[in-house]
Amino acid sequence: MKKDFILFLGILLFSTTSCQKDLRDDVDDLIERVSKLEKICEQANTDIVGLKQIVSLLEANDYITSVNELADKSGYAINFLKGNTIVVKHGTNGDYPVIGVDELDGIFYWTQKVGDNPASWVLDSNGNKVQTTGVSGKTPVIGVNSSGNWTVDYGEGPKELLVNGRPVSAKGKDGQNGKDGVNGTDGKDGANGTNGKDGVDGYSPFKSVTDKGDYIELKLTTGTILKLPKENSKAMKILFDVNENGLITERMWANETKEITYKVENPDSQTTVDFEATNGWRVKHNRNNNSITLIPLEAWNEEGRIIVSILKDNKLISQFRYSVKTMLFWDKSSIKAKPQPLEAVGGKVPVTIQNIIFPPQWFYKNAVIKITPVLRYSGGEAKGQLYTFKGEDVEDIEEGDVITYETGANEAIRSSFDYIPEMKKSELYLKFDVEIDGRKVKIDDIKIADGVISTS
Repeated sequence: MKKDFILFLGILLFSTTSCQKDLRDDVDDLIERVSKLEKICEQANTDIVGLKQIVSLLEANDYITSVNELADKSGYAINFLKGNTIVVKHGTNGDYPVIGVDELDGIFYWTQKVGDNPASWVLDSNGNKVQTTGVSGKTPVIGVNSSGNWTVDYGEGPKELLVNGRPVSAKGKDGQNGKDGVNGTDGKDGANGTNGKDGVDGYSPFKSVTDKGDYIELKLTTGTILKLPKENSKAMKILFDVNENGLITERMWANETKEITYKVENPDSQTTVDFEATNGWRVKHNRNNNSITLIPLEAWNEEGRIIVSILKDNKLISQFRYSVKTMLFWDKSSIKAKPQPLEAVGGKVPVTIQNIIFPPQWFYKNAVIKITPVLRYSGGEAKGQLYTFKGEDVEDIEEGDVITYETGANEAIRSSFDYIPEMKKSELYLKFDVEIDGRKVKIDDIKIADGVISTS
C-alpha cells in the first residue's frame, strides 16, 4: 500500500511539474499574443486617423507638394500645401480588420475588410453607413474584446466586427488536424497537424503610393483608389469661403434656396466649369456673376457635396469638393416646455411641449416622424407618450396626425412620467425616429428643459 502511494505521489509530482511547465508556456504565449494585439491595435488606430486626415485634406481642396519614401522603405511621407505631413505605410495581408474608405454620391464612408473577404460598408446601429468626414463624420477605433474577437467602435461603443454574420477572432487560425493513419496490424492514427501561425504583425489601410504626374494615386488595401492632386500654382481654381463648420453656407432649411458667390483664381478661357450636387441637393450655376444657387430639394436633414470640376479639351484638370447641410425643421428656442421647472403632482410629472414647428412645403408627403419625450436623470431615463406625424401620401400607418405639405403645422404634445426621487435633477429631451420612403434619417435628440423637479 505504501509503495503504491509513493509511486502514485511520484507520478502526481511528475504530472504537476509537467502541467506547470505547460501552464507557463501557455501564459508566456498569451502574454506574447496580447502584446502583439496591442501593437496591431495601436498602429491600426494611428493609420485610421491618418486616413481620415487624408480624406479631410482632399475635401478641403488641399494639394500635395511632395512625396518622400521613408528611410526604412516601409512607406511614404506625403506633404501637403497647408503644412500637413501624413505618413502612410504599406499594408500586409492577415486575418485582422482593415478599415478603409470609399466614395458614394460625393461623400466618403468607412469600409471594412478582413482577409480575402470583399470590402463592405461599415453600418451603425440603425443600419446607416458611417460617414468619414464632415458634420456627421466619425473616427473608428479598433480593439479586441474579452472573447478574443476584433471590435470596431464608431462612437456607439465597441461592437464585434462581423464577416458573414460571424465575429472575427483576433487569434491566428488553428492548423488542420492530420489525417488518420492507414489501417494495418495495430495501425496508429496519424499525428495531429501543427498549430497555425499567428496573424501577421502589422496593419495598414494603405497598399501603394504611385506618382501619376498631375496627381498621386493612393491605393487602399480595401481596393479603393484615392487621387490626391499635386500643387500647381498656375492652375485655375474655384474657391468658396468656408465657415467654422466646414460648410460653404450656414445650414439651410430644407425648403430654402440660397445664392452663394465664388472666386476664380488663375482664370482660363480655354476651360469649362461644371457644378454637381449630391445626396438630394441641386445646384444651378450662374455664370454671369460667378455664383451658384443651392436648392436642398430632397436633402432632408442630409449632408451633401458640391463637386466643382474644371475641364480642358474634355479632360479633367482638377476637382474641388465643398460641403452643405440642411437645418432641422425646428428652432430650439421656439420649443417651450411647461411648467418650467417641471413639477411632481400626485406622483406624476406632467409636461406640455409647445411650438414644434413644421414649416410650409417642408414636411414631405412620404415622411413619418415619431417624437418621444424622454426624461433623463442620473442612473436612468423615463420615456413619455410617443407621438406620430406623417405626410399626406403615407397609407401604411394608420395612427398619427397628417401634416400637409403646403401649410405645415405648429404642434403641441403632452406627456407624463411616474415620479421617483432620482428625477429631482433631470433633463427633458425630445427623441426622434424619422423615415422617408422607408429610409431612416438621423436626427439628434433635442434638449428642451433643464430641470430640478420640485414636488408639491
